[in-house]
Amino acid sequence: RGCYSSRNKDVIMQQMQELKENGVGVVVLSWSGRPDLPGTHDTQGIRTDDLIELVLDVAEVADMRVALHLEPYENRTAFSVREDLLYLADRFSFHPAIFRMP
Repeated sequence: RGCYSSRNKDVIMQQMQELKENGVGVVVLSWSGRPDLPGTHDTQGIRTDDLIELVLDVAEVADMRVALHLEPYENRTAFSVREDLLYLADRFSFHPAIFRMP
């Protein structure tokens, strides 16, 4: 079994199932920014953008929801955050596993 940042679908599914069995319905996934911006990666230099779809797809199967947390990144501004939110909405807002406030 891998660590929590594993990109292995089976590991993510196991983790989602364990969370679900323990009463968790929503997980928060850190997002380090759009891939077109320099400096948008996590502390290990990994871009998290390409992980979102995998986690959403697994979460949907596990009947879980995913909220996204925008991590700080180099040269972030109010305008870049606005662009980030538009980007995320365009790519993922219609996915069934995205958490929506009731």
